[in-house]
Amino acid sequence: AAAQGGAYPKTLEPLGTLVRQSAQMAQAQGYEMQYTPGPPDANAVIRSFTLEARPGNYGYRSFYTDVSGLVRTTTENRAATSSDPPIQ
Repeated sequence: AAAQGGAYPKTLEPLGTLVRQSAQMAQAQGYEMQYTPGPPDANAVIRSFTLEARPGNYGYRSFYTDVSGLVRTTTENRAATSSDPPIQ
């Protein structure tokens, strides 16, 4: 976002190989990744996002982050949310 004047991409593809490899590694460990861009503003610029990592198996942690930069987690059998505690 800093390189784009505060704008986030519609997908993670423009972020390149490192992001693609990181997502593949997470999937290989049993996590499903979901990037959701926020709504575009009046100038069609995306200013927010969420990124969720959901475990495929119970017992793993679910992760959630957004534009705040805090990574939140839960070990409950559900997706993590903005209400969960941040990783210490």
